[in-house]
Amino acid sequence: MNSHPQKTRYRIFDVCIDSELPLPGLSSCDGVSPDWTIICPQGTLDDSGYQWFHSWKSDDGQELMSTARLGDDYLLRIFDLAVFRILFAEHRIEVYALEECPPSTMAHLLLDQVLPRAICHEGRPVIHASAVQLDDGRVIAFTGPSGRGKSTLATAFHRAGHRVLADDCLLLELRGEKVCAYSAYPSLRLWSDSYSALAEDSGIEQGQLSEMAHYTSKKQLLFIADGQNTEAETVVLSALLLLEEPLENSQQEIVKIWPATGHAAMMALIEASFVLDVVSHEAVSRNFEMVGAVAQYVPVARIAYQRDFNKLNYLLDMITRFRFGLT
Repeated sequence: MNSHPQKTRYRIFDVCIDSELPLPGLSSCDGVSPDWTIICPQGTLDDSGYQWFHSWKSDDGQELMSTARLGDDYLLRIFDLAVFRILFAEHRIEVYALEECPPSTMAHLLLDQVLPRAICHEGRPVIHASAVQLDDGRVIAFTGPSGRGKSTLATAFHRAGHRVLADDCLLLELRGEKVCAYSAYPSLRLWSDSYSALAEDSGIEQGQLSEMAHYTSKKQLLFIADGQNTEAETVVLSALLLLEEPLENSQQEIVKIWPATGHAAMMALIEASFVLDVVSHEAVSRNFEMVGAVAQYVPVARIAYQRDFNKLNYLLDMITRFRFGLT
């Protein structure tokens, strides 16, 4: 992991980082002082003194991630592929591979798990969500458990000519009575069936897709070229959709959208947060103000729909015409 000692300066959300690890898909932020530094030390990690206190598991009981703490420093172990040491006082993240991993996998774990949790831990709420900007300027975000179709919806909106802001990760910020959002980086993640059904007629060529991680067949379409220097962009969140279990294809109703209660919106946002420390009262409470603000200032609705690619145009039309915030 020390084959890239030269640091490159990147931007994720509105955060500038110096990284020894190549991070494709991020814009550069030359001339800006870094907020975080990413290094890939030689040798193995010394985790003595750290206490492992929580793990995230899949539905079948497989451990996906686990975290340990020593004072204000944390370890995040992911898939037994790598351990990331997060040193908050120094704003430094150390990357240790546990087995041979291609750079794309390490970059994916850092960008889509580690950095969002580190930033969220410091009181800037980050949630699992896709987001698109419609032709009329409205910004709609979608959140829900893995597999509910966030990426499919984002890809469908891209196919229809709307702008994709984020595929899986949004940083939220309260400005007065408006909730603003920063995208981690604009991209799309596609399973092979999604690619075949949605991407072939949208101008996406196979050569534009890159490997997301070696352990998944998903491909990633990045909208920012390596080295491109763009400004951090914030948008006002117009609505949030909570993705429910899909409707059966045999049902007469193709799409169902209905307003969510404030309590439901808060619970969904808490579950969608990139939490690093689930047992620290201080760490968890930092996000409650933003969760409450989203529930108060952003129209939130639930949506369930049939998973039928042939009905996606109807689905998009229903979403764009829905009167968010009105009963």
